[in-house]
Amino acid sequence: MLEHLESCKVNARREDYASERKKPIKWLSCTCCGEQFQGRQWWNQDCGYGLGDCCLEYCGVDPNGGEVECYGMPGIHFLIPETEKANPPIVEDRGECLHAVDERLRIECSGYVYWRGIQIEHWSGSLLDRTEHSIGEATELVHRCELLESRNEPVSFYSIISIR
Repeated sequence: MLEHLESCKVNARREDYASERKKPIKWLSCTCCGEQFQGRQWWNQDCGYGLGDCCLEYCGVDPNGGEVECYGMPGIHFLIPETEKANPPIVEDRGECLHAVDERLRIECSGYVYWRGIQIEHWSGSLLDRTEHSIGEATELVHRCELLESRNEPVSFYSIISIR
């Protein structure tokens, strides 16, 4: 009976974090030492950072414990099982799709904008808000990148500015 109850508890915990498990496993920098590790982004950590498997003991985190407010959930945000890392990220994740305009155009928390992983722009202020104006600007960036590619020219921070 106790085994069944423990099984229910584990399953309930998995269900509570279903939306977190949907997040991609990506390369992050350990908040504590800077070492690279594979994990999921936790809301309470800066973009691209999280608690690495390397510093659990140093930070006093119980690997078998529950949610740690500062760092996330063991097995979901850090200490990712090897079975889930079977397909590690090929390219470093560059944030999220910019205003849902085109998956190839992505933005990081810091405001840097990427086209297929190449930095092409930096946005700040009102451009970070999803408005008609910022969506139009993002769409224009996509057109510029596609035009450069159609000409077999490299897409870069400089070529985007000088395109005619």
